[in-house]
Amino acid sequence: MNTRRPMVTWSSTSLRLMSALFLGALLAIVALAIPRPATAATCPSGAVQWTGSGDGTSWGDASNWGGSLPGASDDVCIEPISPAVITHSAGTTSVLSITTNGNASIQVSGGYLEATSTSQTSALGADLSMPSSGTIGFANDVTVSGDVSITGGASGDLLVGGVTTINGTLLMQPTSVSGGIGSFDGTFAGAGTVILNGALDWNGGVFSQIDVTANGATTMATTGWKELDAGAVLNLNGPTTWSGGPLRLGVNWMGGSGATINNNTTWTITHDNFTTVNLGYTRTINNNGTIDIDIATTTDGVRSGYIDATINNNNTLLLSNVDTLTFNGDGTWTTTVDIPTGTTLDLGSVHTWTATSNLTGAGSLSTTWNTTFDGAFDFTGDITSTNGTVAINAPALVTVSSLSMPSSGTIGFANDVTVSGDVSITGGASGDLLVGGVTTIN
Repeated sequence: MNTRRPMVTWSSTSLRLMSALFLGALLAIVALAIPRPATAATCPSGAVQWTGSGDGTSWGDASNWGGSLPGASDDVCIEPISPAVITHSAGTTSVLSITTNGNASIQVSGGYLEATSTSQTSALGADLSMPSSGTIGFANDVTVSGDVSITGGASGDLLVGGVTTINGTLLMQPTSVSGGIGSFDGTFAGAGTVILNGALDWNGGVFSQIDVTANGATTMATTGWKELDAGAVLNLNGPTTWSGGPLRLGVNWMGGSGATINNNTTWTITHDNFTTVNLGYTRTINNNGTIDIDIATTTDGVRSGYIDATINNNNTLLLSNVDTLTFNGDGTWTTTVDIPTGTTLDLGSVHTWTATSNLTGAGSLSTTWNTTFDGAFDFTGDITSTNGTVAINAPALVTVSSLSMPSSGTIGFANDVTVSGDVSITGGASGDLLVGGVTTIN
């Protein structure tokens, strides 16, 4: 027996509702398939728009700009709907400002691209790179949401005149960083300031004139020379490691002179035979955090470091793993420094230890110029003065292992001193031991 199924009838309202639902679902699927900008850009009114209708990548292809290249009186806006690298490869190009979305990375592989406006800011939503010999300049403020890399050869530079904010990583690693004066490639320069919120990988190249604040982790690696010059300031606010290559401070190429590093973090130096190079201009390291000399391995059997800069030690210096550390510039010391057994602290210029300071430990202190201790002096190791005067003005008894004046150095004690070992005065003129209290030599 066949049972007939009831016939289903649809009202016109139901049919319209089903059609609407089907059309909505279809439109949603199509929308998902269409690429959309990763991050919208806020472009200046009237900006010349990138169309990408040419090869889709070349700045110098007029078809990518709707048929006419932007000029010196134009703001430009680049908003591709899918990721693209916009490449400037030759010639000198001037525009007022550059604004991109999160899909548009700018690569300057050759020539000079500059944003000249001093009133309109630039904003790059993705990455900025100088992979070879290209230079880019911004006269006013610029924000880079992605990474910045300076990895090319001669003239691969970034020049800034306002506040530059980089939210990604800054990689400084030019291909040519030989040690000769003037031979540096890869320069980040200008009279502006840089706020770096990502990491700084400083493997070579030059910071010139600018004031850089590194809020992320900083790494100074590879054998490449690293230069800070022409009045540049580097503020280290994130954990910092120096593991390779010399650091050159204070040369004057672009006006102004000197260089300053403000350490506000933990700066660990693991680089054997590390050196900062003095080029005759003011160079200063202000240690407001911790500098930890921790050289785990050595190539010549001696773990050593040489800093030819003024040191203002306002916080912690740790001599964790070093045989000899030399400060060849002047210094001011306001806190406690410990010299462990087996370590020599070599002070090569005028150094002042204030009333709040203290020298401790049982290692070796060596001086080649005037050094004054006005604070506590709980150091019990060996003291050698080869030139100038070491004046120890500690108010209490000082006990040391030995005293040595092998040439023209003088060591003076304002109060009582006990020497548990030998005293050697073997130099010429001015090779003296001056005492103001009871001196006991055992």
